[in-house]
Amino acid sequence: MARPLDALYAVGLTAVSPWLVWRALTRGRDGYRRLLTGHPCPLRAPADQAPLAWFHGVSLGEVNLLAPVIQAFKARHPGWRVGVTATTPAGMQEARKRFGQDCLIACFCWDFTWQVERILSAWSPSLIILAESQLWPNWLAIARGRGIPVTVINGRMSPKSAAAWARRPRLARRIFPLVHSWMVQDASMAGHLRSLGVPADAVSVTGSVKFDGARTDRNLPLLATLRDLFPVPEGAPVWVAGSTQEAEEPAILDAYSLLLRDFPDLRLVLVPRQPDAFESSARRLGERAIPFLRRSTGAIHPPGATPRVLLLDTIGELSAAWGLATVGFVGGSLDGRRGGQSPIEPAAFGVPVCFGPHVWNFRDITASLLAAGAAKTVAAGPQAAANLADLLGDWLRNPEQARAAGQAGRSFVALQQGATDRTLDFLAARGLVPATASSRQAG
Repeated sequence: MARPLDALYAVGLTAVSPWLVWRALTRGRDGYRRLLTGHPCPLRAPADQAPLAWFHGVSLGEVNLLAPVIQAFKARHPGWRVGVTATTPAGMQEARKRFGQDCLIACFCWDFTWQVERILSAWSPSLIILAESQLWPNWLAIARGRGIPVTVINGRMSPKSAAAWARRPRLARRIFPLVHSWMVQDASMAGHLRSLGVPADAVSVTGSVKFDGARTDRNLPLLATLRDLFPVPEGAPVWVAGSTQEAEEPAILDAYSLLLRDFPDLRLVLVPRQPDAFESSARRLGERAIPFLRRSTGAIHPPGATPRVLLLDTIGELSAAWGLATVGFVGGSLDGRRGGQSPIEPAAFGVPVCFGPHVWNFRDITASLLAAGAAKTVAAGPQAAANLADLLGDWLRNPEQARAAGQAGRSFVALQQGATDRTLDFLAARGLVPATASSRQAG
């Protein structure tokens, strides 16, 4: 049955449909075509009566953070089935790769009533688990009507989002209580939720699940593959610039050129955040005559040159590529539009890491890394390239200081781990899943 929001969604989809068609035709993306034409949803076998937990992560980052939670959930509750949905093409690709062998996988792009009800009818979930902060009004209302509890794990809220909800208290008090239980990253979000009408006993500060999924082994098979693909001279430093935005890359490449004056063997691994930016990044490197290697094709530009830069134009490999780094920069933090990306993965590898001043998405984590001496902030603005080169150059000239910073980051990450267990314990404490030995001991 259609709901009033469906009409609003239809108007919005109509407005952007020419853009979606253009993207589907010009980019050749299966995800955009499917978004316009519909998404198949696998059905459960009629005899399958096991309870099912439906996990949803919008994009690649949320799907990645779900991995340790799903693994631990299945270990604690082997009698449950698991379904996983994602929204973006990159998120769907990662979901199929990570969970496709033993989980139901489907795409969830729009909050239309019929799309929500199709998956609910196909899967009959007993529990819905949303990653981070994606609230879908129709989905929440329909699930409430069917008696299916919805939970949010690894919840976070930027200051901008908190202020926006605070200006709409009546709307917030209609939507937020539709979530049965909240497991959030920090006390600030717990406070925001309570101010928006969420009962205190429905909220638990469990920390960030991303700490539990962070890799620390520099002998990973993927790292060996990347080292073979992109040989680095013995003792040469490597700078990994990860999750970069297009607006930041000119400053990054300018900083790299400055650093080469003092560190001629320095190698750069450039990892754009958005797949749509891969071609722009390649073009930018070519225009600057910087020899580089494309991970996706193995081609060297210009042919026959010795590549100084690895353009990691693939999906899902950054988390391992941090293990190549001597020093690191986390993108989305210089231009003031994205609010930063997670610095947890480089810190877990013991990489001294820096980022710009715009890190509100990870405010508490970045503040803690800075306080521990594991990270530094790069001043933005017209001098961003020079500031970045100065900061990284200081670490490269003082390797003992860099190692100390990296060890401080590794220790900090180790101390924060355990959010997955706290998350599953709270689900049990709220009566949403059976208590296990682990959750009984925790309680």
